[in-house]
Amino acid sequence: MSYVDYIPGGIIILFLMLITFLLYLNESSCIKTKKTLIEAEGSLVKVNDVSAVDEALNGKLIHATAFADTTEVLTDGLYDVSETALYLRRRVEYYQYVEKSRRRDEETTSYYEREWNSYPISSKDFHSSSHKNFVIVKIEQQSVCANDARFGGYRLPCFLISSIGGGEPAPVEVSADELQQWEKVIAHNMQVLGKSVPNGAHMVHVSGNEVYYGRSPSDPAIGDVRVTFTKILPLQLSLIAKVSGDTFEKYMTETGKTFTVVKRGSVSAETMFSSAHSANTLDAWMFRLILLVISILTWRPMYNVLPDFFKSSAFLDSLRKAGLKAFQIVMGCVWTCFVIAVAWLQYRPLVSVALLSCVIAGLMYLRKNE
Repeated sequence: MSYVDYIPGGIIILFLMLITFLLYLNESSCIKTKKTLIEAEGSLVKVNDVSAVDEALNGKLIHATAFADTTEVLTDGLYDVSETALYLRRRVEYYQYVEKSRRRDEETTSYYEREWNSYPISSKDFHSSSHKNFVIVKIEQQSVCANDARFGGYRLPCFLISSIGGGEPAPVEVSADELQQWEKVIAHNMQVLGKSVPNGAHMVHVSGNEVYYGRSPSDPAIGDVRVTFTKILPLQLSLIAKVSGDTFEKYMTETGKTFTVVKRGSVSAETMFSSAHSANTLDAWMFRLILLVISILTWRPMYNVLPDFFKSSAFLDSLRKAGLKAFQIVMGCVWTCFVIAVAWLQYRPLVSVALLSCVIAGLMYLRKNE
């Protein structure tokens, strides 16, 4: 007997409803984002010079390129890191077991991989009791943003600075006394965990922009922690944002979505919008494909668990008799296309008609091959 024989029909129907909701939500988000971008493009004002505040631009969505600068010194409160920068980030990662699963011959088994993660992973719910996670020290992630960053004559808000992305290494220095204190903290934590530090082993290593807690940065062990520092220095920026007095804010569209873009260097408005449209399309297709696969898998137990449902009409029963593989693949595609077609009906009726044609073709294929 297959695992699907043990799944109640009600759960299958609820799961199909959930997939339908997620499909519709994904398409609605794609449509809203597309409308947002089109509205923003129509409202955009291209500004060549932002060296001084222009009251005539207040409340308008603008595209501009200028040098983002600051004289503010950003400091990390826990470590000796100080930089004249727009942004200073402390990133913390934990080396942990991650439980994964694989399916083979109708049987699902768990396996474990060691990976760096941005947060500690609890192993309480792991299927294997021999894989236990712990951390030798817990440190908070932190980001510091310059309050006095300038973009020509305007103040550059933190939400735009933090979305710049990338960064350069920010060197960290730890004094001998601080190293000794950290070693004591690690030794105490290891003792609490029921573990011990090998004699003569150093558990804190500092190199460049990284502080590593563990025996060896080149041979990580479960429980190790690494902290890295990056900074964003003054640089040339291109942005699309709404002017608000002497600063910027997010542009709110009629769809209820906000829109702002910031890019490194001199980037035209056309290129920025083109990238945004491409990203929206890529995201939509990624979710479509994922949900399509899940939909196909869901129709398999529907085939076995709900035979009475399909026998309720001659047409539905003929679909079921077409064969398991053909049934689940075609019905998964048909259902996905149908939901997408409904979502796009008002915005792009021609797209909906084309998808509904695919739905009809799929049903006819199943009927023909019964």
